[in-house]
Amino acid sequence: MSSYTLNEIKAYATQAIDEILPLDEQTISQMVNYAITELRTREAVRQHFTNLLGESPKALDFITKLSNILFGDPNKLKIEKKLSQPSKNNTGWVNSATGSTLSKGQHDQRLRNASVQGTSTSELIDQTPKAAKEVSMKKKDAQKTLDSLKDLDAALNELEVSDETNRGESDRVVRVCNCNATRHPLFEMFPNCLNCGKIICAKEGFQPCSFCGKKLLNNEERLQIVEVLNREKEEIEGKSNKNERSNNQDDNMRRRKNVIKISINSTGQNNYKVQEMAFKRVERKRELERKKEELKQQKQEEVEEVQRELDYYSSLKDKDEELVRAQQQLDTLMDFQLHGAERTKIIDQASDFDAPTSSNNLWATPLERALQLKRQQKQLRKQQEADDRRSGRGKRVMDMSIRNGKVIIREVDAPTEIAEDLSDDEEIKGLQARVSDEKTKTLEENSHNVWDYQSDASKWTKPVYMGEKGTKENKELKQSDTVTAKSKVVQLGDEEEQENTIFSMVGV
Repeated sequence: MSSYTLNEIKAYATQAIDEILPLDEQTISQMVNYAITELRTREAVRQHFTNLLGESPKALDFITKLSNILFGDPNKLKIEKKLSQPSKNNTGWVNSATGSTLSKGQHDQRLRNASVQGTSTSELIDQTPKAAKEVSMKKKDAQKTLDSLKDLDAALNELEVSDETNRGESDRVVRVCNCNATRHPLFEMFPNCLNCGKIICAKEGFQPCSFCGKKLLNNEERLQIVEVLNREKEEIEGKSNKNERSNNQDDNMRRRKNVIKISINSTGQNNYKVQEMAFKRVERKRELERKKEELKQQKQEEVEEVQRELDYYSSLKDKDEELVRAQQQLDTLMDFQLHGAERTKIIDQASDFDAPTSSNNLWATPLERALQLKRQQKQLRKQQEADDRRSGRGKRVMDMSIRNGKVIIREVDAPTEIAEDLSDDEEIKGLQARVSDEKTKTLEENSHNVWDYQSDASKWTKPVYMGEKGTKENKELKQSDTVTAKSKVVQLGDEEEQENTIFSMVGV
C-alpha cells in the first residue's frame, strides 16, 4: 500500500478531477469516496474513472497516478518480486507464513482456488525504464498537440466572432479599452489602427477600432488567415494521427508478446460477467470508431465550406455592388425556375376532408363521384388509424430480436398494411382511368359535331315584319288572321324582299 494518508489521497484526487471536469465539489467527493472505499483492484479503479472522465491524456495520467498511490508502483513490485524469488535449483515454493516448502501440485491447486478479484496479469507485466520513458515522451507530445489544436481553435473562433461583429450579427458588446497597452499586452497582429492611429491592446483584439470604428481586417485577409490556420490544423492532426497509428502498432506488438487468455469454462469465475465485459469492450471500440468517422466527415465538410466561401469572395472581387445584387437576383430566379416547376399544380387539401355526402361539383359524372367517395374513404380510414395509434388502441405486435447473445422482446406498433393500400390505390387509379377515358370520348364526339344550316333552319319558322297601322298590307294580315287559325306570324314576300327590308332597317 501507499504511504499517503486518506485525506491526502482525497485532496489530490479532488483537485485533479476538478481540472479535468467542471463538476461541483460534492459530486467529485462522492466519486473519490466510492473508488477508495468500494473498489479493491487496480482494474476496477481504472474502469471506474475511465467511464467517468474519458480517455484524454490528463485523465489517463491521473488514473495511473491514483492507481500507483492506492496499489503501489509496478516498478517497485518488480524489484520486490526479484528479491523474493527463490533460487533456481529449488523446485518448490516456500510459504512465507510457515516457512514450509510446497510441491508443484500443491502450488497449482492453491492458484486455482485463489480469488479471481486479485490483481490481474496484465497489470503485473513488467515495464522497462526505456518503455516508461517512451510512454512519458508520447504523453508530452500528445499534450503539446492538444494545446496547439486548442490555440488554433481559439484563433479561428476569435476570427469568426470578429467577422460577426463587423457585420452586426453578433450580440457581443464592443470592448473598449484606453490603456494603450499599459495594462494589457499589445495586440501584436495589429498594434494600432491604420486609420486613426489608436494603440490596440489584446483585450480589444480583432474587433473594429473602438475610436473610429474602422475594420482592422477586410474579408479577403480574414479568409486568407482562416485558410492558413485550417491548413496548420490539418497538418497537426495528420501528425497526431500518424503518431497514434505508430503507437497502436507498438501496442499491438507488445500485446502479441504478452498474450492474456481468458478461459470461459474455468471454475470459480462468473462466465456471464466475463462475456458481458468482452461485449462492452467491443461496443466501446465501435463507438469510438464511429465518433472518429463523424469528426472526420465534419471537418471535411467545414474545409469544403471554407473553400466555397473563398471561391465566392474571390469571384466578387473588383465587381460593382449593383451588378453583384443583380446576379444574385438572377440566380434566385433561375433556381426557382429550375426547382419550382411543381408549384404550378393546385393542391386542394380541403377536398380530402369533406364528408362523403357532400358534393362539390354539381355536374360531376357518376364515375367522378365514385372516385371522390373512394378518396374520402381512404383518407378517413388513415385518419382513424392515426388516432387509434396515438390513443394506444391501434394494432400492436410482438417484436423479438437477438443481440449480443440475448433475446429482447418488445411490443411495438403494427406496420401499415401495404397490400391493402396498394389495392386501394389500384382501384382509385382504375376509376381515374375510366373517368379520363369517358371525358376523352365525350370530347371526340363533340369535336365531330358541325353546325348544319339546313337542319338548323328546319327547326324554326321565318320571322315576319309587321307594317305600319292603317296600311293595306296590315289590313290584309288582319283578314288572313281571321280566316286562318294558324299563328299570328305571317310571311310577307319572298326571301329577296325580306333581305331588302332588313338592309333598309340597319341603314345599309
